[in-house]
Amino acid sequence: MAILGLKLDFGSFSLSILLIVLIVIWLILHFVFMMFFAKLLKLHMAWVPIASMANLGGISTAPAVTAAYNEEWMPHAIVLAILSMVSGTTWGLVTIWFFGFL
Repeated sequence: MAILGLKLDFGSFSLSILLIVLIVIWLILHFVFMMFFAKLLKLHMAWVPIASMANLGGISTAPAVTAAYNEEWMPHAIVLAILSMVSGTTWGLVTIWFFGFL
């Protein structure tokens, strides 16, 4: 969004190129990981973007993406979003707890 706000002028973008490369690699690995496990668990491929949005946007974006695919999946997407928020909060608290020992 910052790049769009700068009208795609990469010259005034203040992030290092190494960080941008790291972000791109992270996104590619996220995609490969999600597709691999969707195939492994024999899930409908529509659950890949739904689960991704549940992890990123939580309860606000998972139902919106689900509505684009199948509205009957909405309760499942809401539960998935709630579980992703709970697990994210839990891992955040565990991280804070570990840093308390440093």
